[in-house]
Amino acid sequence: MIKELRSLSRIYYVVAQRTGEGAGGDRPIIQIIKNSKNMANSEHIILLKQGVAHWNNWRKNNPHVIPDLSNASIVGAELNKINFEKANLSHVNLSGIAGLKYANFEKADLRGANLSEAYLTGANLKYANLDDANLLEAQIDFAEIQDASFIHANLADANLNCTWMKNTTFCEANLINATFGSSKIFSANFHYTKQLNIMNLRKASFVFDIIMPDGIHRIMPDGTAHKKLV
Repeated sequence: MIKELRSLSRIYYVVAQRTGEGAGGDRPIIQIIKNSKNMANSEHIILLKQGVAHWNNWRKNNPHVIPDLSNASIVGAELNKINFEKANLSHVNLSGIAGLKYANFEKADLRGANLSEAYLTGANLKYANLDDANLLEAQIDFAEIQDASFIHANLADANLNCTWMKNTTFCEANLINATFGSSKIFSANFHYTKQLNIMNLRKASFVFDIIMPDGIHRIMPDGTAHKKLV
């Protein structure tokens, strides 16, 4: 059923309805948010609503096509192990989705995306752009994060424990109560972040120096941090 809702300058189209019993259907509900600037590709929406297996098979057979799901709102979905590599997911709403475990977001554009309370355990976030994204209370544990950008992102209360991280920037991000416990961090830039302290990094292992809000620190094997004189 297609339902049109008008609200000021935006038009909301519900283009899929839940399948299966209750909230456990294996196909997502997708809502396209149309505005004057841009919107998701309708063909890609139709493909996604067929489920993860169908989507991943399409991606495998069409490796040169860049999916555009920008500004879409995806709810009630089970998207574990989905292939969103290089996808345009800017301003997409994936908040609260429990089924994003081991998803592939490599080189994806997630700028301005809403991933609050989403479960991204084991996700591939290599080269992903999450600038201005909302990851409030997101579960990002055991993720692979390399050359990713979280500039201005909201990671308050996020769980980044046991992640593998390299060359990642969190400049001006909100890291209030975010945790990085037992993570392997090769290098990271936390310059101008909000409320990050060494306790947030308990048991994390650093291979190189780390840029903290108050300067460059060298993390020692015993977990203590020593500020370097530049």
